[in-house]
Amino acid sequence: MNYMKSCLLVMIACLVSMVGAAQGFSPAAMEQLKTRRLWSHSQNAAGMPFDDIQNYSNVILGYDLQDGNYCRPQEGQKEAIVGVSSEGFINLKNAYVWGAFNFAQKNLTDAGYNASIADPFRGMPYYVADQHLSKWRNQYYDLKFRAATPLLGNHWALGLEGNYVATLAAKQRDPRVDTRFYTPGLTPGITYKLNNSHKFGASFKYSSIKEDSRMSNVNSYVDQDYYILYGLGTAIKGIGSGVTSNYIGDRFGGALQYNFSMPSFNLLLEGSYDVKAETVQQNYTTPKKNSRCKR
Repeated sequence: MNYMKSCLLVMIACLVSMVGAAQGFSPAAMEQLKTRRLWSHSQNAAGMPFDDIQNYSNVILGYDLQDGNYCRPQEGQKEAIVGVSSEGFINLKNAYVWGAFNFAQKNLTDAGYNASIADPFRGMPYYVADQHLSKWRNQYYDLKFRAATPLLGNHWALGLEGNYVATLAAKQRDPRVDTRFYTPGLTPGITYKLNNSHKFGASFKYSSIKEDSRMSNVNSYVDQDYYILYGLGTAIKGIGSGVTSNYIGDRFGGALQYNFSMPSFNLLLEGSYDVKAETVQQNYTTPKKNSRCKR
């Protein structure tokens, strides 16, 4: 979502990496370890037994500031982000477990053409826009875990990945919006080791999509203009305090993996496919199906 912004660009980054002393990893060694764990970059948690299974933990604190008008209007001409992320892996002998958590507070200034959803770039063309530049106060939460068995019968492994993403976003100028976006998901997987060089895997994923968007005016004496977008340049103009929108959707997908490895060479190939369907309803009291998109 972040595009490089020119004209005036201020980048301030402060990264503090705290690695468990027991593992003895430097920041460079930590990045090298994570890069070489090829199955961790796939959609199959059952591939964990084929990666490096050293224990590690990592915490990163970050601050980022961008200022300038070379950006998409919805991004805001100024963006400040404060965040913390952590991850760790532990070998429990009878199971391998990995987990990660990310939190970010994002403050946008002079963002426009969005008055209803947390992320106007997530592929949903049906939302509400207005012409008033406004501040936004957004919070992002991302929780993930992976668990896998050791090789069963020296050939098979089972794994499960889970994730939960939540976003809270609030527009600070009429017409205002308080929107909450949630996406829980599960991805079970299985792998088969033919021999030391050839491994195969398959995984299936499902996630649920939910966003509750509620528009309002603080100044009830002044009605505001807004536009309900229907994609492809089509919109309906409204006047007042806006609308309440309920976004409900599902995503299904699957992936196949093939891993060829030798002592000095390691290759992982993955092919995946997924489909998402999402419906937009207006008003909780008397729900009106507004739009539906599938991709």
